[in-house]
Amino acid sequence: MAPSLLPKAESPYLRFRHRPVNKYNVHGPPFDVPITLTDRDGTLIHEQEGQELLTAIIEHDDVRLLEKYFAIDPRFIPYYFDLPDNDEAAYEYASMFFGAAECGSLGVLQMLLNYTTKSLDPATPRRFGSIELLNVAARYARVNVVQWLLDNQPLYADIHDRDFQGFTALAAAANLYQFGRWGEPTWDDICFDNSEATMNLLLDHGACASDVVHPTNNKDKKRHSVLSLTAQWASGDLIARLIDGGADVHHTVAVGQWVLPFLNRRDLPPRVPVEVDANALFLACLYANLGGVRTLVDRRGDEFTIEDVVGSPDCAGSLPLHWAARSPLKHIPTSMRYEKAGYIRQTIEQLLDYSPTTVNVQDKDGNTALHYATRHFGKNGRAFTPIFELLCSRGSDASLRNYKDETPLHTLFQPEGDDGPIDITAVSLLVSHGAKATDVDEAGNTPLHIATRDWHFIDAVALLLEYGADPAQKNLKQEEALPQKMEYLLGSK
Repeated sequence: MAPSLLPKAESPYLRFRHRPVNKYNVHGPPFDVPITLTDRDGTLIHEQEGQELLTAIIEHDDVRLLEKYFAIDPRFIPYYFDLPDNDEAAYEYASMFFGAAECGSLGVLQMLLNYTTKSLDPATPRRFGSIELLNVAARYARVNVVQWLLDNQPLYADIHDRDFQGFTALAAAANLYQFGRWGEPTWDDICFDNSEATMNLLLDHGACASDVVHPTNNKDKKRHSVLSLTAQWASGDLIARLIDGGADVHHTVAVGQWVLPFLNRRDLPPRVPVEVDANALFLACLYANLGGVRTLVDRRGDEFTIEDVVGSPDCAGSLPLHWAARSPLKHIPTSMRYEKAGYIRQTIEQLLDYSPTTVNVQDKDGNTALHYATRHFGKNGRAFTPIFELLCSRGSDASLRNYKDETPLHTLFQPEGDDGPIDITAVSLLVSHGAKATDVDEAGNTPLHIATRDWHFIDAVALLLEYGADPAQKNLKQEEALPQKMEYLLGSK
């Protein structure tokens, strides 16, 4: 977070030096009181549509400018605690406090509370309905705000309070990988060290290590524990601390298809939602948290063997190895793909060290780890080829077929939504370990039929032809393996 006082050359308000074009602010009061402030170098800065300047001031914890902003137009002071119950403006007023907590702007947060709580009894707790200020700060790992709120319990927060989703502050701090939802951190917002520090701080203040999320709207669904959330990303030391504090290593949570790609679909209509129950180890494998995997296996309990925990499938027949072979990539920046591939490879290698015979285990859909890895990672150029090489070196049989009669050479070319080039080394690797360019799946498709759907795969198409794929072979829809368009592209190379 940017400090409150920056050098003049680094002013965060450069984009506010032009006057607003619109006469009216569609997101708030009209600009009948134009707000113009003086930046540190004496330059005038102006509020824009949507209170963008106000948002920037809060983001940069700029108490000095915020005081001047309120002095010009006091209507923007969020007198949340003066609103009647169920007032429709409550969330809009509260959002300024949440924004300060989210950004770690402790000075602004303290100022807002001082402005708006003067009329309250000093002993009256300050709360914001169903959203907990402490949870917001913990979710974004704003250690300074969390510390201050804890030091001022129970006035502004209580460490055991739950928000409307059933999360305590500790569970909120552990819940890093909920991308894509409004108000949730993006990948760039995450600082793992700060999140660990936040969780340790909460535990130091008495947070419950064995806590489980308890939503009020769906009490029957198996929900995350703090451990199952933490296992996805945290260090072995923090995970061990939770276990020492009473967290259940074997607690299971319902994981849906929006988290885990390619769940068991055999005999199910295409749009039927699927969930499987999984414990913290499966989730540590899914997110390639090697330290978490090792700690969870080491702390499995005396009544369990290593084979018990790494060789026991979920209800879809998938092992932790299968979960590691489909680690989600959607929110990983492209610049970090090679680094992520390294973590996944190390996790898979550790699982195979624990139980070498799992390498060719097929789940209820008939998929091996190699099926999942080729489909999920294959369209990323060279980045994930070392994973395929590892699996093959440890005995993966590329001739094995899933329930659709697909070999890993078929799944290598299956659409995954982020299609990029395929490393032809991977094609050669699979062929050398049992797959054939002439293998036919249940739809009559050879790998060539699938590969020719995308021009990104043109080098792989050429290699399949070298390995004996028949360009004239037809599938059950009577489609030839090599369409004329791809044939033209091959001829123009």
